[in-house]
Order: sequence, then C-alpha cells, then structure tokens
Amino acid sequence: MSSVETMNAVRYWAVVPAAGVGRRMNIDIPKQYLEIKGKPLMVHTLERLLDFPRLEKIVVVLDHNDEYHQSIELLRNPGILLAQGGG
Repeated sequence: MSSVETMNAVRYWAVVPAAGVGRRMNIDIPKQYLEIKGKPLMVHTLERLLDFPRLEKIVVVLDHNDEYHQSIELLRNPGILLAQGGG
C-alpha cells in the first residue's frame, strides 16, 4: 500500500464534550441545547462533523442526568455513540 493509500485509509473518531449543565452561564438549560438559527448548538456541531469523510464515529459525552438529549433526533445516527460524563 502506498503512503497516499495509507493516508486515505486512516479513519478518525471525534469526541464531543457535551456534559455541561449551564451553571456558569446561569441559564435553565445546558448551552449545547441553546438554539442558534433554529437548531441546538449541538446539532450544528454534529452536522459539521458528520460531513467529514474520514470520521468513523463521533462520541458525544453527556451528563449522567441529561434529559434534553432525547429530543435530538440526530443523536440516533448510527455514526454517533453516547457516553456518560459529568459528575
């Protein structure tokens, strides 16, 4: 395999830290769920990452008490894995 073929075969994973609860911003919901142009910030981030062709998986780290993520349809994408973070 040539070096170009090897580079093209390289696959990446991304980790999106989204376990914040919005305490420092003094808001009612975590900032990753605040809407910008009609979509939660998290959706904007994930859409951009899903467009990256060498990205094999995206791990989204959520707070263990996160109740908001269930409303995000995009988190059901097979390329996205959820992990528990926060404390």
